Amino acid sequence: LHHLAEHAKAWENTSCKLGDDYDAECLGQEGVFRINLAVVAFFASNWLGCKLSKQWHNALWIVKMVFFLGYCAITLFWIPSPFVDDYVWASRVMAALYAVALMVFIIEFAYEVNDWMVDQSGDWGAPTPCGLDDNLIVLLCISFVLFAATLAGIVCLFVFFSECATTTAFVAMTLVLCVAVCATQLALSESGNLLTSSAVCAYGVFVLYTAVSRDPHARCNPSLR
Repeated sequence: LHHLAEHAKAWENTSCKLGDDYDAECLGQEGVFRINLAVVAFFASNWLGCKLSKQWHNALWIVKMVFFLGYCAITLFWIPSPFVDDYVWASRVMAALYAVALMVFIIEFAYEVNDWMVDQSGDWGAPTPCGLDDNLIVLLCISFVLFAATLAGIVCLFVFFSECATTTAFVAMTLVLCVAVCATQLALSESGNLLTSSAVCAYGVFVLYTAVSRDPHARCNPSLR
């Protein structure tokens, strides 16, 4: 990558150049971004190919590999660095939108599972003495496991990622939002249920962990130590 940055015209205006030298770590990241751009172009062309011909999905693998290697060559040797920088910011925005969309998918899936199991109530086994049959007990158990994982995750994040005030603030904010989500859904929503609340909380803690574990500062991120 250092050789490319010195000799390939596409890397002339890279933001990794510091004076007369290059930041090796920054060059590595830009190389990853360029290959990522090639992968995006590859899958976009595959999507277009599948739209034009069903044969494209199950065949023509040699042609696909040629396309992929060609995209890698183009992004490494001909795509200018300012375009890559813009692509990185666009990717960050799309990643945030994807995280929100995934949350919506999880909520919809949890509602469907809950409604289906409630509709099937009475069809699986005999009711227990407390008035719950087997599938309702399964719903409660799954919700309990997700809530337990959420609480364990919050505690671990407070314990292991408490060196920096910003990280602690994000963990505390996640805890407050989890409580708010559960209280709002169960108290104000007519269709609220424990499964959806627990799934949202567990996913929120997972996203929080993936964020704080990628903090580049070793003081705030114990996984780097």
